Amino acid sequence: MRILVWATYPQFDIMAFASYLDRTHGVELLVVTRQLAAFLAQPFARVRPFSAPLLDWDDPSVPARVRAFRADVAIMDNRLPPIGAAPRLVNIGHGLGWKNVGPADLWIYHQGQTRFTGHDTRLTNPNLLVLCYGDTDLRWRTERWGLDPANCRKIGMPFADLVVDPPYTREQLAGNYRIDIRKKTVLLNITWHYGGVFAQPASGGWIKRFSSGNRDRDFDFIERLAKATAARDANVLFCLHERKRYRPTIRRRFEAIAARYQNMELKYKDDRPDNLADLIVSDVMISNYSSFITPFYLLGRPAIHIRPVASDVSAFKFSMLTFAGLWARTASVDKEAYMMDLNDTGGPIVESSDDTIDAVLAALDDPSGYRTTTEAWLNRHLHRPHGAAAARLFGEIQAMCATAPEARRS
Repeated sequence: MRILVWATYPQFDIMAFASYLDRTHGVELLVVTRQLAAFLAQPFARVRPFSAPLLDWDDPSVPARVRAFRADVAIMDNRLPPIGAAPRLVNIGHGLGWKNVGPADLWIYHQGQTRFTGHDTRLTNPNLLVLCYGDTDLRWRTERWGLDPANCRKIGMPFADLVVDPPYTREQLAGNYRIDIRKKTVLLNITWHYGGVFAQPASGGWIKRFSSGNRDRDFDFIERLAKATAARDANVLFCLHERKRYRPTIRRRFEAIAARYQNMELKYKDDRPDNLADLIVSDVMISNYSSFITPFYLLGRPAIHIRPVASDVSAFKFSMLTFAGLWARTASVDKEAYMMDLNDTGGPIVESSDDTIDAVLAALDDPSGYRTTTEAWLNRHLHRPHGAAAARLFGEIQAMCATAPEARRS
């Protein structure tokens, strides 16, 4: 079986599954991804080197090599492979979180996958397989997105296979960080979608078209967090998305803060994409509802949730990256901006910098008592969370490829 993996970034579920396929008998694999050089320098690539060819998206030979490969099935996360790259398509997605996609994104999703497979995604499509993380995700994709249930499979999270059985230890990762990760470490992972750390009143934040009213509050919080954790002889690992998602003035402020504190390290995803390592070395995680907080639940460690939307507003802003740069998109809270209730989390919810720092210090002082909360969340939303998701997904792909792909419909 020839499988093409078309990965937006070399991390999370799609790279976990690609690593599984690379070690699976009977699979001929080709992986195309962004930031390949950065990935190959990361701990994961060193301890789990690929035997299959890896290509960078920017490599001019990619179109010809993909055509020559003649894949039986293509696997994507949130970017569609070239039309004609394979007759069948598997959509893994980009993590299990709370936020719903916007209507324009959903339209593009259906149109693109219908065009790729030659069959409507809203009808039974024998050439399409959509991974669902659990019951909640499955219901949302079928009832709200309109996917035909026959196209969806309740698989779980391939990335969870690596979290519960990592290929390296905390001690082995020590040399990959400037901070001393043998000390307690707080992972600060703020999604870029809200344009800030704390709830924005309807506009505000870090990006173009947002006002600058709340930026100083965010920067002040990051400095206070560095000082408070230093007083506990602990670290802050501050992980950001790619540089292009932040204005240069914002990046300079982040970098200046990190440079002032020996116990703080800042990472950009385009430089160092191995986020599995970040989970393994962290004792506490803070996020404003990034989907990356959900695999952290698997470790049973304290996870603190900064509420991203103020409870007294009817609309807020999502960041949006377009060919014209960064913009803001208004989303109404009452129009299904979220797949899950924001009160449904695997840990405490905070709304202010004071409350966040208090919660972090409490978690550092006494991390016990969090495992029950995270396990209850996982049992509600993640199918069979403790391993073998990659094997389940591969079994479904084998079944899909057991018969010839159905001819494209006009």
